[in-house]
Amino acid sequence: MRGVLDEFEGWLLRERSVQERTAGVYTARVAGFVAWLPTPTEESLRCLTAATVVEWVNLEAARGLKSSTLGKQLVMLRSFLKFCHRSGRTGKDLSGVVPHAAAWRLSSVPEPVPAGTIEALFASLDLRSPKGLRNRAILLLLTGLGLRACEIAALRLGDIGWRTGSLRIRGKGDRTDELPLPDEVGQAPEDLILHFHLLLLAVSPLVNMALTR
Repeated sequence: MRGVLDEFEGWLLRERSVQERTAGVYTARVAGFVAWLPTPTEESLRCLTAATVVEWVNLEAARGLKSSTLGKQLVMLRSFLKFCHRSGRTGKDLSGVVPHAAAWRLSSVPEPVPAGTIEALFASLDLRSPKGLRNRAILLLLTGLGLRACEIAALRLGDIGWRTGSLRIRGKGDRTDELPLPDEVGQAPEDLILHFHLLLLAVSPLVNMALTR
């Protein structure tokens, strides 16, 4: 664990031109994340997913930290994930997955969802219906990538990079981010599209018959 932290600190000094003391403080902020990962650390980083990153952020939010403190940790986590990608430790840049902590006066980080709630929601879906498939896709985007409701509502079919395994997200101020798309999350909209395609094939002959009468 110490090895990757030392390299990260050196990267901050070289690439970000931060002061030595500041680099040490920044490194200490991500030490908790690195220590939380299963050992060996290098293997955990190679297998790191967006869902794992969001899980750690939720755990940190549940500790009741001040939004300013949590915000600083998340900023450093983004820098660390960029470093991991550029140093070849992760296959994709997961820094865009890290959400932003609310920093306005009297704000608070939402409580994590109680255990079992997400599983119960998924179990309640009727995956034979378009509505159930749509809701499953929405839940996977919420829980798997940590997207906001407005970001999900703004998604278009062209935002899904099927071949590259990525998802284009439009945020505030016309900001655009590209996030890695886990297989399970990407499969959900694909199932929904396939359902509508098959439904159209089934309905088209009936429509043609009605038009020719």
